[in-house]
Amino acid sequence: MISVQSHLQPSNGNKSVVPGLILLIFVAFSVQSCGFIENLFQGKKEKTRPDRPKEEEKVVIQEIEWEDVTDLEEVIKDYPDKVGEKQDIYDVLCLLPFGGAHKNKGQSFYAGLKMAANSAHPSVNIRVTTFDVARLDTRPEALRKILATPEFDLVISPYSTTDVNNVIELTQSSGATVLSPWNTSPDIHKFPKYVQLNPGLESHLSGMVDWTAREYGVEQTLILSHKKEADLVRILKKNTTNLEEYFTSSNPKEDINELTQLMASKNVKAIIIPSWRSSDEAYFLSLLSSINAARRGRSISVFVLSPWMDNDHINFSQFSGMNLHFTSSRFIDTKSRAFQRFESEFMNKYSYFANEDVYYGHDIFLMMMDWLSSENRKLTDEVINTNCRDCFFRYNFRERISDEGQPYISNDHVDIISFKDFEYRRIN
Repeated sequence: MISVQSHLQPSNGNKSVVPGLILLIFVAFSVQSCGFIENLFQGKKEKTRPDRPKEEEKVVIQEIEWEDVTDLEEVIKDYPDKVGEKQDIYDVLCLLPFGGAHKNKGQSFYAGLKMAANSAHPSVNIRVTTFDVARLDTRPEALRKILATPEFDLVISPYSTTDVNNVIELTQSSGATVLSPWNTSPDIHKFPKYVQLNPGLESHLSGMVDWTAREYGVEQTLILSHKKEADLVRILKKNTTNLEEYFTSSNPKEDINELTQLMASKNVKAIIIPSWRSSDEAYFLSLLSSINAARRGRSISVFVLSPWMDNDHINFSQFSGMNLHFTSSRFIDTKSRAFQRFESEFMNKYSYFANEDVYYGHDIFLMMMDWLSSENRKLTDEVINTNCRDCFFRYNFRERISDEGQPYISNDHVDIISFKDFEYRRIN
């Protein structure tokens, strides 16, 4: 059994780490002869999978403190080679990073799942089994054994590309739907039941183009970039070929005169910058300064990608006339009552502020409940038709085709966020 310790940012520097995240949520808990398994959320009573349940049963939630005393050898030895006939339970497997570089993501995500389960009212039996993927990385035979039994309906995959591909290799013939909360790498071996929950770079670029073309017009929109990002410019122009681009030198300040003339002649209203790597920070900041000088006091709107949203070196006062906008796949309206209520409940429970991955885990649990409770037996159809009214983030799932010609499902929703009056606001 995994012991999950909290590494969230404390609300008070004098508070010690609260063992709240060590608590595991159980409904009708069963050990399955393996202390490393966490059966978190299972229906109180065993029942068949109905086409449409006549009435919902309220799930009784219990919290049980569990201490990890199991080493990996015992896990491999004790995990059953065979299980009995699969009961009328939907099985969900979570392979989360509770250790290593991404442990905060895994632990926060896991806390979000638990918070959503506290108020869940499932109409079918759902059993969630959670493993620390860091403990399985060194023993691939253990992961193979876990994925072999029981037959999982949904698998939430880990963070790294290698881990995700290992999970896909072992599950794609089993019928399980694989959910990927974080990874957007083009190197993932996608297949028809793979769901990329996190919008990729192409979705962010398309979001900027769609918004600027609609709000300002293609003729008054300009792409500014360095030549090394020509591939990103091609993505921006994929469906809007008449967008004009200008490639600057490595020192954009050398291009101020040319930019001044170009912006004036085109009456530019919107500028798109596709730079996103942290290693390009110096170039990016220099480009912002050059645009600010070249605009000659004219008001314009500049659109940049989400990694720059929390950059400490952007002087918003200096660039106020440029109306900076950012893309975001997970923007929360902090003024909403739902957010404030959840934040208060989380703080009362863990004495920590909930971060983005807590809300993300909350959303994914709610969506899984909807998908598994539907009359439709085809999970992928339910994913595409998702309408999660109680989710904190927005989702728009659609079928896409990978570079290898494989269909898969991707969440393509991207918000456009403006910074005005010293606060971020969603404008789309």
